[in-house]
Amino acid sequence: MSIINLVDVRKVFSDGECYIDVLKNINLTIGKGELLAIVGPSGSGKSTLMNLLGFMDKPTSGRYLLEEKDTSKFNDIQYAKLRTQKVSFIFQEYNLLDDYTVYDNVELPLLHRRMRKKEKKELILSTLKKLGIEHKIDTKAAKLSGGEKQRVAIARALVTGCDILLADEPTGALDQERGKDIMDLLQILNKEGKTIIVVTHDPNIAARCKRTIRIVDGVIYED
Repeated sequence: MSIINLVDVRKVFSDGECYIDVLKNINLTIGKGELLAIVGPSGSGKSTLMNLLGFMDKPTSGRYLLEEKDTSKFNDIQYAKLRTQKVSFIFQEYNLLDDYTVYDNVELPLLHRRMRKKEKKELILSTLKKLGIEHKIDTKAAKLSGGEKQRVAIARALVTGCDILLADEPTGALDQERGKDIMDLLQILNKEGKTIIVVTHDPNIAARCKRTIRIVDGVIYED
């Protein structure tokens, strides 16, 4: 069963004088529960594709169907809801607030949700335990190692309950051993039912995904 369908999706950037086709008639189906890698050289369009998949940007033309609903004509408010309720991002540089504790960083996406304090605390603690980092709950992010920071970033993505995780170079700032640990975690989450899309330039990371999409010059070159 598919969760994402892109149909003839095109993305054009313009400064008013020049037009650049960054994505050219992309057709892509992603099944529910897939672990998918998107690879390609710098400037190939893979980051733009991830932004579209994560509702950070809209296609210039074409259709984006999420769970068979066409999102192409959604307004900004509807798009914002999709961004917070359907997808979560995991970034290469973690995007944590250094002066905030682990608890505070993981709590951030829950601040605007109607949750009882006890319920929220239990969710955050259970998620941190799942990732083996509950003992750092009161530690400021600046004091964490790279691997610990990425685990906190994954916890922050998980507490939203979103079914789709978009990981942008999730091991890019880590050494090989810590990178392997993070991919182990992503594979476990995938087995539990999460749909995970990884943008990477690392062939070893791509090899651990079930499927690899290669983009060259805004076109899907290999699937």
